[in-house]
Amino acid sequence: MQLTVLFSIVGAAVIAAAAPTPGSERAHMLPPSADVLARQADSLVLLPLKNLSAGEALPRSWVVRPVRGERAPELTLIDRAGPRVALRISGSDRAAWFVRELDRPIVPGAGKLSWSWRVLEHPAGADLRNRATDDAALRVFVVFERKGLLDRVPHTLFYTSGTVEGADYERPSFQSSDLHMIRMRHSASDGDWRHTVVDPFADYRRIWGGKPRAIIAIGLMQDSEDTQSSATADIRALVWRTESPVGAP
Repeated sequence: MQLTVLFSIVGAAVIAAAAPTPGSERAHMLPPSADVLARQADSLVLLPLKNLSAGEALPRSWVVRPVRGERAPELTLIDRAGPRVALRISGSDRAAWFVRELDRPIVPGAGKLSWSWRVLEHPAGADLRNRATDDAALRVFVVFERKGLLDRVPHTLFYTSGTVEGADYERPSFQSSDLHMIRMRHSASDGDWRHTVVDPFADYRRIWGGKPRAIIAIGLMQDSEDTQSSATADIRALVWRTESPVGAP
């Protein structure tokens, strides 16, 4: 997806979804009882998939927003009857983002984000280094709280699947230094599961310097509209593992 589109999505839609307004803090959250089930003593399960109703592919705590003018990728659950159910995101010439607004912000120093994932098909010709071919089978993004009301775009990290860029490739957005893309190390579309652990607060300090803001939303993206090709990726076990309490006391 072209970063001009990413810029508009994060600068407008993510802010609208992630920044709560009075009286609507839990508008897209799980019911309190289900949210408690998603929280464990040392972790927050961000993508609980095991107890979804028939026909559901995303928990009610998540919002789906297609990129303007594009259709959203299809969502299906795989291995639904087994202990390791996963979400499959697939589509051809499609683009959308999927976001979970956090009921309580995750304060700096509170732990790490991890997930298991695999790519079955990368967008043909995708290359994160080029604006015109900036598509990806899977992006996991982290939105930080804005510093002030006048800030147009919140600092946002995109942990992104890639192909030809190199294992340690990363860069700021072509449009805003407040958006930063970090390529996930594995790239093969061989169907093997990988496990990724990241420290968004450490990445924030390394990239932007200073004290990180709290995390207010975490989401997923898939886009294949720039290359007009197909993409398929699976994800499961998206978890924030805490080293101290989540949210301010």
